Amino acid sequence: MKNIKPNLFLGQSRFPTFPFGLILCFFLLGKSTPAAGQRYMPEFDSEESKALFDKAERNYVQKKYDRSVKLYDDLMAMEGERPEFLFNQLTALIHTTDTARIEQQFNKLLESDFLDCYYLSVGEDFKQIKYRFHYDAWNHAMRQCAEKEKAFIIQNNVQNPDLRKQLLWMKLQDVTSDVKIAHKIRYGAYPDLSFEQLKEERQKIYVNNLMQLLAFTQENGWPTISMVGEDGAEAAWLIAQHGNHLPPAQEVILRLMEEAVQKGEAKKEHYAHLYDRVQANRGKPQKYGTLRWKNPETNLWELYPLEDTVRVNEWRKEVGLKTLNLKNEG
Repeated sequence: MKNIKPNLFLGQSRFPTFPFGLILCFFLLGKSTPAAGQRYMPEFDSEESKALFDKAERNYVQKKYDRSVKLYDDLMAMEGERPEFLFNQLTALIHTTDTARIEQQFNKLLESDFLDCYYLSVGEDFKQIKYRFHYDAWNHAMRQCAEKEKAFIIQNNVQNPDLRKQLLWMKLQDVTSDVKIAHKIRYGAYPDLSFEQLKEERQKIYVNNLMQLLAFTQENGWPTISMVGEDGAEAAWLIAQHGNHLPPAQEVILRLMEEAVQKGEAKKEHYAHLYDRVQANRGKPQKYGTLRWKNPETNLWELYPLEDTVRVNEWRKEVGLKTLNLKNEG
């Protein structure tokens, strides 16, 4: 089997543990602040929905806000009024003169299961709601969101709500940096910033987030579902997923996450994704088939080499992943 080393991963790990001094060194580099333009980039099964979303985002970036709003209406007619669609639509709607519609959609967002209150409090677009509506109404909305979050914590018996909040904040930074690069590549956003500048900004966020996560895990173990809720545990996993720049740290986290999975305190599918990333960093084939690479010769996305093409779907089923159609993978 040809051994393909992913070009986005750096080196192989030879260290059984990660030195805490290096954690401190990276942490002292300073925290990155989240960039403006917080938004969601969901995945779709339907190609039609994916195309609608792409058009809506392109029009948002090009400041064709009325058109973006209309496209999000079309998308929600197909996919339902999901909180992430309402949020993204509002970032465009805020720049229109339709105050009644802004209030209507904002109320729908608050009445949904939306809990990412930070997205509202730090989003550059949402500051306009704060000043276009009565200030007391904005404060009421913030309290309403906070009360829903508190009820969620009580209902799910989240043991460490402060850590959950920190992890969600770190995830916000992480996702925002990804969105900026995606918008730069797809729609030519941020013309005053080069692609390399955006990558450097994202790298700082990835490093700082991973170091903070690793510092916590070395003292307390993996942030479990009981400890930080499902969304907090998912945020921790996403941060670990983006730890390709520090393979030894990623390996430490993988072992801790494996222990949590065995206790039912972390999702198996999350573990599978991280396991494959660690394997790729080691220069070894993946087990679960979660990784693809872009072949520079064909310009097509292909599966990284698999450990076992016969058993891969058996292993995927064990962790709750869909069956791979290997015939369509070339």
